[in-house]
Amino acid sequence: MKTDRPALRAVSRLILAAVLSTSLSGCVTGVVMAAASLDRARQEREAQRLSRPAPREYAWATAPGVRVTGSVRLSTPGTRSVPGGGGPREVLTCEGHRVRLIPDTPHSRFVLESEYGLWVAPGGFWRNGVIPLVWEWPSVSASDVRETRCTTDGAFTFANVPDGEWLIMAEIDAPSDDGGESVTDTVLRAVTVQGRGQPVHLDVRFGGNDDASGAIQRH
Repeated sequence: MKTDRPALRAVSRLILAAVLSTSLSGCVTGVVMAAASLDRARQEREAQRLSRPAPREYAWATAPGVRVTGSVRLSTPGTRSVPGGGGPREVLTCEGHRVRLIPDTPHSRFVLESEYGLWVAPGGFWRNGVIPLVWEWPSVSASDVRETRCTTDGAFTFANVPDGEWLIMAEIDAPSDDGGESVTDTVLRAVTVQGRGQPVHLDVRFGGNDDASGAIQRH
């Protein structure tokens, strides 16, 4: 019986290709898994690093400063409280609710994202209160966060605030078209204090982070 050598060589090449393909596939899978593991480890290290403030991270926020007044208002003519819909025309404020003035630092942003589900966004961030927030700030930096209650029309006052970048975090009334699911929502917005020794007034308004409508989206 004659051996068909060309056919054998072809079969051998196919077997070799299959073996190489399997080996390469295994290598690629291993590389992808290793990369994912390294990325997770990096994220965990970063979270661990940001979970506590760096030395002197808040030092600038303890310097002498000025009196800061302002108000928090979210006007719903440019607001959609539910995706794809338009809520009634009303103004939501922090009147009677808590408001915070937070130094804008990497640790502060980490706490806001990981503990409260709040992000610093253009136009501000609006979070619904269907699942109530645990308001307490982590003890490792609680002494660096200022807090008061808003008065009539969402007005607030903070004393001795140094110039710098800050974050306003406030509770506001839920929109009337909420259906009773939420009593109190939470908003966050970056602000700049630049008094140069003179009192500062901040009008904290919300809007403009929803590309579809030019309104702020309730999350």
